Amino acid sequence: MKDKLLILLVSTILMYLTAVIFHGIGLSLIGPLPTAEAGGLLRYREYMVEAKSPDNIYRDFQSFDAWETKKVFKKTLSELEMNQATNRIWKKFFKNKNKH
Repeated sequence: MKDKLLILLVSTILMYLTAVIFHGIGLSLIGPLPTAEAGGLLRYREYMVEAKSPDNIYRDFQSFDAWETKKVFKKTLSELEMNQATNRIWKKFFKNKNKH
């Protein structure tokens, strides 16, 4: 009885170690896995949807990084345009206020 239990215990440990070793080998064959935050995953999902969209079938998306850079650039430009519009409104407001 003790011999069977010992054999079972040793074989279980060997199977576990074999699984861990092959898991490590498999991961090294796949290569480095990217890690991302939740925001990064959402942006990647948005990239995939936009890249596969029928409207963008002829557009060349080279990589996620290029797409993300373009998005940030567009966002920055739109924020600058909004700031300019706000500045114009404030200038007009103060100009009219000083007239009174």
